[in-house]
Amino acid sequence: MLKILKQRRNMIISAVALVAVVVSVVFIITACRRDPLRSVLRHVSEIQYSVWTGSNTDYTVSVVTGRRETPFNIDGRSTATMTDFTVITMTPTNRPEAEQTFTFTLTVANNNFNGTFVTNPFGDNFFADLSQMLGQHASIAIRIVMGEDTQNITLQQQNTSEMITGYEVLEIAQREFSQLFENINFEILIKFVQDPLGAKDTFFWYIALVNAENQFNALLINPITREIVARKTT
Repeated sequence: MLKILKQRRNMIISAVALVAVVVSVVFIITACRRDPLRSVLRHVSEIQYSVWTGSNTDYTVSVVTGRRETPFNIDGRSTATMTDFTVITMTPTNRPEAEQTFTFTLTVANNNFNGTFVTNPFGDNFFADLSQMLGQHASIAIRIVMGEDTQNITLQQQNTSEMITGYEVLEIAQREFSQLFENINFEILIKFVQDPLGAKDTFFWYIALVNAENQFNALLINPITREIVARKTT
């Protein structure tokens, strides 16, 4: 009798274990179906969440916030470490003849971020980095100080609530490049960019799949209509 009871107990334990395994597999499959981006998000090396721009007669300023790999390097692979970032870019209308120091105070809601702009070695502008993300705000403000001159500029958010998000852009790219996504050997960059043809008030989503040989497949997407307005492959 004792032997029979032990056999029944072992059978029950085995059955329970089998049910647990089946439930786990079903849960994983269901989760993947509900979130098809889960398996590809680890290949994203940069995704921008918000962009603000503003200008006056003396300065043009843009602020971009999101997440990116650390260290950031376009080499066809994304690292496991993603960190928050914010980049402030400031372009003077007239570049100072002598080297000048530009400081700033960026005001976001009730928070102030202070810093000094660094000269961009590859262009006629200046930039500053913040190691955090700013979140969603319709407008933010920046104060720029150069010597005795102080100017205040209000920056408006360009990616508004009626526009698609960077994650929806990734879904579009998955459909357009479905064969490439079957065997991922590239990193993914998702940016909200100004019209490359020069229209200052027009922005598009840009997504690029870049491999280790620096070959890429890219899309330019209308953020409201979801229309693919341009594509490029190298």
